[in-house]
Amino acid sequence: MDERSYCRALPTAFLCVVLLGFTEGQFFPGGCTFEESYSSCGYSVSLGTNGFTWEQVNSWEKPTMDPALPTGSFMVVNASGRASGQKAHLYMPTLKENDTHCIDFLYSLSSRDGASPGTLNVYIKVNGGAQGNPVWNASDTVTEGWVKAELAISTFWRSWPPSHPADFMSPSQSFLSACVIFEAVSVQGHPGFIAIDDIRVLAHPCRKAPHFLRLQNVEVNVGQNATFQCTAGGKWSQHDKLWLQQWNGKDTALMVTRVVNHRRFSATVSVGDTSQRSTSRYRCVIRSDGGSGVSNYADLIVK
Repeated sequence: MDERSYCRALPTAFLCVVLLGFTEGQFFPGGCTFEESYSSCGYSVSLGTNGFTWEQVNSWEKPTMDPALPTGSFMVVNASGRASGQKAHLYMPTLKENDTHCIDFLYSLSSRDGASPGTLNVYIKVNGGAQGNPVWNASDTVTEGWVKAELAISTFWRSWPPSHPADFMSPSQSFLSACVIFEAVSVQGHPGFIAIDDIRVLAHPCRKAPHFLRLQNVEVNVGQNATFQCTAGGKWSQHDKLWLQQWNGKDTALMVTRVVNHRRFSATVSVGDTSQRSTSRYRCVIRSDGGSGVSNYADLIVK
């Protein structure tokens, strides 16, 4: 089974690739500059319909005559001549740490006619759950060269005993693992390239993307109001988008945001249906100018 399969269908008790931190230095393993083969970094790709897929390019070794293609060594999708909606996936190695990760990367949307060649989406898939909706995307315009974005991903050990049926295993296996998926989506009639380069897994919080503190479980009786509290470190802007994402991918906008101080803010959201006994799972997501932050999943337990 390859890394692509890991991200597609992680079983709950799956033993993931462990990304151990260095005792010294700035980075965790898991990043890739794409100077060498992407597979040597533990990355994998999916083959989409009609051969639509990510490819590794090194323009220093093999120059290209297409002025729209960036220079360097990187991963790229050629969106030229494609029907709308074709998708290609690039999978990072699995993250498994009881901490907040910061992943930053460079991306480029380029074309010959100045029109966007498609969409670049990022998904954070946890422990075999649904891929859900993107936590970050870029699509509106072409970029001028490379642009940096950050992903602040919070993972924490599950509590024991677990409240969710899927989590019943031994306490030693009570971990969370996260797969980061880069998805390129084509647009018909817009020739160009979607590219990724210099992915880094950093040993410190993100500088621009807010990172969430641990999201706590919520327990209510049938018919009671249920509210999640999303608290994050970082600066809050009126332009930021905050939402609550359910395990199945459904999004709910966060309605009330409160600035605690210049480096922390919180938001609350009421969950709609508590009419019957159930256990469901939610996480907080924020999209800012610098990138996106994603919390751990927490359970809503309706008794």
